[in-house]
Amino acid sequence: MNGLGQSGLWNRVQYYGRYVNGIDQMRQARHPLMCRAVAFGIYSYVKELTVDLFAADVLKFIIELIRHTVAPGDYLLPNLQSLSWMASTRKNFPDIDLFLGPRVTSIALVFPGFDEQYLAVLKTISNSRPNLTSIQISFHREDPLSPNIQSSFSNFVCCFQSLNSLILHTATDAGSIIHLGRIPSLERLVLSPADNSSSLAQSPESELFPNLRVFGCTGQSHNLEYLTGLARSWAQSPLRWFDVDIALDTPPPSSSFEALFCALSEHCSHEAFRELSLCISVHPHPALDPTCRAFGRVLAPLLPFFALEDVYIIFPDGYRFSDEDILGLASSWPKLKRLLLLHSSHCSPWQNIAPIWIPTLILNFDATSIPALDGEIVIQSDALMVLNVECCLIRNAEEVARFISSLFPKVSEFGDLMDEDDIEMWRIGVPDF
Repeated sequence: MNGLGQSGLWNRVQYYGRYVNGIDQMRQARHPLMCRAVAFGIYSYVKELTVDLFAADVLKFIIELIRHTVAPGDYLLPNLQSLSWMASTRKNFPDIDLFLGPRVTSIALVFPGFDEQYLAVLKTISNSRPNLTSIQISFHREDPLSPNIQSSFSNFVCCFQSLNSLILHTATDAGSIIHLGRIPSLERLVLSPADNSSSLAQSPESELFPNLRVFGCTGQSHNLEYLTGLARSWAQSPLRWFDVDIALDTPPPSSSFEALFCALSEHCSHEAFRELSLCISVHPHPALDPTCRAFGRVLAPLLPFFALEDVYIIFPDGYRFSDEDILGLASSWPKLKRLLLLHSSHCSPWQNIAPIWIPTLILNFDATSIPALDGEIVIQSDALMVLNVECCLIRNAEEVARFISSLFPKVSEFGDLMDEDDIEMWRIGVPDF
């Protein structure tokens, strides 16, 4: 480009500009000639724009250039469909309304935190583009939001009627949840748990989210009631993916888990459900109350989901399951490919992991006492490909490696070992690995 004359540059840019769909990482376009090329030759064709927090000066320069070619009332990027904007300050949202043209359907915003100064940005978006189909809003910092700002986000959400995907890393009130549940096009919803879980749990609304396929929830909460109340409002949703990663103040009783799983089983399609990921942590780690012990009946409501392929369940320390429970899970989910059950104080005997015919297993098992390899292994699993032994009890890493190689000949990957002989195990090189 530096070798071209200026007229040659404009001709080339204008010719190829029609093939440009998006501009990403605008901070790299600091050369004035490049800025002019973008401004005059490409802007009318751009469908996707990504602006990060380092690009404010470049963006301002390009805006000033384009202004001279755009009629009053027109948009800077008339064909823009997707706008991604990561800002460091309020000043990094200059004239955002100039980019909200009639074709914009997707917006992703990253705020450095949140305070009152950003409410004008939300108002501009909701007033300009009420027909958005995809919205994603997140924050650089995870500072708690004031009730007033949370209320503003709830009001913001209620301005849209055509959403297909909403990813909002903040809590919203029950009214906005009900509004979202009545949008028939909504298929993907990711939220943070709300503190006022009782308001949702007591809501009489039901038969919501008829087409929800992906649900996620991450953040901090006091209990599981918010998730349970939300699931009870679903109208047999064709959910495929349920992903929850939250930190609680205190360990929930096993009845709370059972209530959540029952709500999922009663209000989600058993045929559609493919992936379940549930990670519950407690900070700080308190002494575990006996009511927190999780047994097989806790997971029983999940057994009807016969189409499950991936299951990741991480309970707080101290929750435990019997070997019969684990085998029951594997047999109830014939399409299961990966099973992860961690943070359980229980270690399964090696005999009970052999019948689990799935490609990936991440599970605690007892490898302190293994049989000699002189005799023939009765049960040999050709299905298992990955075995995580990170939390397993191991006395002799070499013997464990040879034993696993004989029992699971197709295993090609180990998890990390918590054993003083782990380096020796990797060095030995077991046959068939």
